[in-house]
Amino acid sequence: MKVANRASGGRLRAAELAAVCLELCAVGAHLAQAGWCAGELLPSEVRRVGCRVSRIAPRRGVANLRGRFRAWRHLRSGHEPGCHLFGMTRGTVERLLTDWGGAESAALVIDAFDEAVEEIQAGSWPRLQPIEVLTHLVGRRITVCAPTDQNERCDLAG
Repeated sequence: MKVANRASGGRLRAAELAAVCLELCAVGAHLAQAGWCAGELLPSEVRRVGCRVSRIAPRRGVANLRGRFRAWRHLRSGHEPGCHLFGMTRGTVERLLTDWGGAESAALVIDAFDEAVEEIQAGSWPRLQPIEVLTHLVGRRITVCAPTDQNERCDLAG
């Protein structure tokens, strides 16, 4: 399944990874508003095509048992702030971004994710939705650029 995650070729750059993170968190925020949490997802359980993300149906057999155990463990340990705001744990976001873009690019975006969670919990942005706060904080750090084909990257100097 990892091949499907990299259908557009190679690792994403930080600007592209930021766009994917915003889409991922927007989908998760809809879950959170409905009272749901995606929990602990692995990269093999999420399909990414360009900027769009979707969950792959659970497999049968051992992989399904492992997924059910992760869900049980997550429920037992309790939800974290990321679950309540963006519908998924920080660990899930970090795992997915690291798989799609590498550790350095993911670290830049994860820092903005952490800052957004802290700012929202502190009440610094009372009138904004969590995804709006995250969009602002990611945009302050990096210019967001949607993933494209290898031949038509988002370089302005091209």
